Amino acid sequence: MQCHKFDGFWEDVGTIKNYFNSNLILTRKNPPFKLNDPEWLFYTHPRFLGTSKIENSKLENVLLAEGSEIIQSKIKNSIIGLRSLIGKNCEIENSIIMGNDYYPKEIGGKKLGIGENCIIKNAIIDKNSYIGKNSIIWNKKKIKFLDSENFYIRDGILIIPKNSVIKNNSKIP
Repeated sequence: MQCHKFDGFWEDVGTIKNYFNSNLILTRKNPPFKLNDPEWLFYTHPRFLGTSKIENSKLENVLLAEGSEIIQSKIKNSIIGLRSLIGKNCEIENSIIMGNDYYPKEIGGKKLGIGENCIIKNAIIDKNSYIGKNSIIWNKKKIKFLDSENFYIRDGILIIPKNSVIKNNSKIP
């Protein structure tokens, strides 16, 4: 048996709560792990995507992946994944938006991503999901555990599963 002393950042991400908190801690002004540290290089899979487009939006403590589009929205303490589309007048706070495996395209009149006028707080939106216009995804009642057809709640964190379609004007939970 051998030991190795490690003084760097490490978190157990074996639960939804730990995964969520460990990721969002990276959005802080002085995170315990710096993704752009020249002494600890961090490489990702090359995707050769275009830059992200941000139009008249306010982003505060946000990690933003390439290929995304954000239109006239407010995002705070959140992670926005690859190829994310966030429509006009959305408010996203303390959330992880996983993005899309491919550029959003219309499927049955719906475009993958988050529609206009949505509020998303304390949530994980998994990949390739459609969130309809005027939807609210926010566990206001602070429910700890719940299984539903289109979403789950674990440790108070609201989760929209991969490839979900949330209808316009939805209020979850």
